[in-house]
Parts: sequence; structure tokens; C-alpha cells
Amino acid sequence: MPRRVSPKSPRKHPLSRNALTDQQRNNLRSTIRYLKRVCRSWPRLGRIRRLCLAFSKKIANHKASVALNYVHYNFCHVVKTLRVTPAMQAGIADHVWDVSEFYDKIMNAPPSEPLVPKPLAYATPDGPSRELPNGRGFLRVVP
Repeated sequence: MPRRVSPKSPRKHPLSRNALTDQQRNNLRSTIRYLKRVCRSWPRLGRIRRLCLAFSKKIANHKASVALNYVHYNFCHVVKTLRVTPAMQAGIADHVWDVSEFYDKIMNAPPSEPLVPKPLAYATPDGPSRELPNGRGFLRVVP
């Protein structure tokens, strides 16, 4: 006679309340908050969402689209809390750009040189310190 096997207990979903520790739950909350904040900018930038006609298949086109979106936001979009554009707040621009001015500046801008990656160099701290092994930085002595 076959041995009777009791049914398995239902598996808990990895994100269920009982399956997570407090630290994991806090990390998940902070990640969700970050994603929600990032997602609020998606209505302006349709290329990030895959389910649209403007989705970028090439990374170069995507980078250009994201760069144009940031420039338009910084120079043409008036932020409600600042009551000015971010570029005006930073002192880069003195007025809000309209779309025609934005288009003229973008189309008449000279092409920029490609960026050259530079090796990471740690700044030597002032005061007493010693270098970490393998050139990984410095250990400062705090009095």
C-alpha cells in the first residue's frame, strides 16, 4: 500500500509580508519610492516606455532623446515650486525659452567632441592620512 503524503503547504510569495524581514521590507519600500519618483517623469519621455511608437531600438537614439528631454525640461519647463525654470534658478539662463528658440539653439549648436574616459584619481586629503594598499584611496586620521 502506498504511503500517504500530506499536501504541501502553500508557498509564500517572496514579497509577502511574512516572508520578508524588516530590513528587506524597508529596502523594498525605498526602491519602490525611487521607482515611483522616476516614473513620474515618464509621461514627458515616451521613449522610456516600451509600449509606444516612439520606443528607441538603438541606444544612440535613446541617449539623444533623453538628452533632449533633459534640456527641454531645464530650459523650457517652469517648475511650480520654483516659479522659474531650473536653468534660471541655477543662473544659466535669464528667461524661459519657447519651443522655437529651443529648436534654433539645438539645430545651430556645433557638434561636440566625443567624451574621452579618464582614469579615476583619488584626491589627496589635507592633513594626516595614509594610502590604502593597491592605490584604492586614502585613510584619513580624524582627531
